[in-house]
Amino acid sequence: MEKYPGPAYNVMWHIALWAGYFIFEYLLAWGYVGVMPQITSSLAHFTVNIVLFYVLYKITFPRLSWSNPKSIAISAALILLVASIFVAMKLVVDMLLMLGAGREIGQEMFSMQSITGYFYRSAAFAFPAIGIYNLLRFEKEKQNKLLFIQSQYNKMLEDQITQKLLDRHKGTMLNDHIDYHFFFSMMSFISSRLIKTDQIGRHVINQFVDVLRYTTSTKSSATFLRLSDELDQLSIRLELKNIIASQPIYLKISRPSIDYIIPKSVLMPLFIMLLKNCEFTGEKQVQTLSVKETDQMLSIIFENLKAHFLSAELKTEFASLDAYLKGRFKEKGHLRYEHRGRNLFVELRFPALRSK
Repeated sequence: MEKYPGPAYNVMWHIALWAGYFIFEYLLAWGYVGVMPQITSSLAHFTVNIVLFYVLYKITFPRLSWSNPKSIAISAALILLVASIFVAMKLVVDMLLMLGAGREIGQEMFSMQSITGYFYRSAAFAFPAIGIYNLLRFEKEKQNKLLFIQSQYNKMLEDQITQKLLDRHKGTMLNDHIDYHFFFSMMSFISSRLIKTDQIGRHVINQFVDVLRYTTSTKSSATFLRLSDELDQLSIRLELKNIIASQPIYLKISRPSIDYIIPKSVLMPLFIMLLKNCEFTGEKQVQTLSVKETDQMLSIIFENLKAHFLSAELKTEFASLDAYLKGRFKEKGHLRYEHRGRNLFVELRFPALRSK
């Protein structure tokens, strides 16, 4: 990779070069530098300045791309602006001098040769500013390029991790006794109403939906419900794209589908908070909480919690959801959780309502 010197070093180098040029130019103009007579003529003097301008320009803009119209336009505009300002200042000063020096001297001051010579000298003041501008622009482009390369590398790693996880889950995660109709209904509800704006939750759900799609497509359609309507609806709501794995959430449905939905005001804070307090470390076989055969159970296992203990806020959410389930389903509804080390087991139990 090309090495770029630091902006501070370049700015100091340019200022030193241009300061030396200004000193030579104005000492020459004032007659303090003894040179050959022809150098003092207009044509020779102009030629010397053009050569100096070219050398200093190549030093100031070593990597200026002429294919960049915006850079060229800004550079030219700044040079003309600075030069015009200095010429205007000179005209004002000459007008004041003419008032006291007489008509002949005034005409000499306002000659085309005098104005032209001062214009190209004044333009030199703009070059350090243009050089600093381009240096800062190149530094920014370099940083943007490095960030782009890093983001592409991270995306490649995420894609590799996602594919490995999906391949691992395809044959082991989903079993034949899972009711896919309930699974799709629950995932569709959570994504469309609970965590529509929560990207982490959407990524998790998208990963599981992709596995579910693969599993249902490889099994006999005679042993499962028709899923065409659910698949179309879920595809629109979830916008399945750029699926990545970011959190370790395991969903297990042990009984057939149910015919009710938990209000978002109760379940949303719990679900989002759990997602934000977990991180992925790998796949493990963890024993779930026990459940009666007559109950509907949703078991969620979170591994490697970032916090070693449950916060008061999280306990409040658990208590709120537990109170709702008990009030809605009496003794057949409750929430129970266990905190073992850095693993958290959450169990939601409902009545076993079978769809006809």
